[in-house]
This record gives sequence, structure tokens and C-alpha cells, in this order.
Amino acid sequence: MISPKTYYRALRYRYKLDPQELSFLISNVRKGDVVVDVGAHKGGYTYWFHRQIGAKGMCYAFEPQSNIYSKLSREFRKIKNVTCIPKGLSSKAGSFDLFIPGDVSSPGATLENHST
Repeated sequence: MISPKTYYRALRYRYKLDPQELSFLISNVRKGDVVVDVGAHKGGYTYWFHRQIGAKGMCYAFEPQSNIYSKLSREFRKIKNVTCIPKGLSSKAGSFDLFIPGDVSSPGATLENHST
């Protein structure tokens, strides 16, 4: 069961913050699909993906920030079609440092150093 806080966050993303993006994504995801949520943060998109793909689908939610990953994995631990993974993804091969604005958890974390 998803907590009220995560449900509220999911509704906020779907209807206030990112309505066009989520509408597009959800309309292109089918029951049984495999979906990857890169930078899942606190699960606002993960929630909608898990609902859309149904019991036979799978959502892999990647979140490299350890403190946010802990919250995300706790939140979705009983959801069978979501697997949370504590890693970041890139289109480039190799290992990278994670840059977090302000050195605290942030939805703006990136594998590219924008401060130089």
C-alpha cells in the first residue's frame, strides 16, 4: 500500500507539476510493459507507471541518492511490479560522481558537474 504522502505527490505531479509529460508517458505505456524510471526521486512517476503496467509489467526505479533511495524503496517494498535500484544511469560508459546541488538530497542531482 502506498502512503498518503506518496499518493499526494503522485497526484501533484500528474495534475499540477507535469501534467503533459505524465499524460504522454502514461498514454504510451501498456499493461505488461517494462518501464524504467531514471532518477525516480520520491516516486511521483513510479506510482503512475506501476498502476499503468499492471501486475504482469515491471517498473525499474533508479535513484542514486542514498537517502532518497531508502525512502523510495521503503515506499514501494510491497509493490510487486516495482524494483528500486540504488544507482544512477547515463548514456556514457564508466563510473561517475553524483553532483547534488547544496550537498543535500535534491531532484536536481546530476552526473554532470555544472559548477565548473
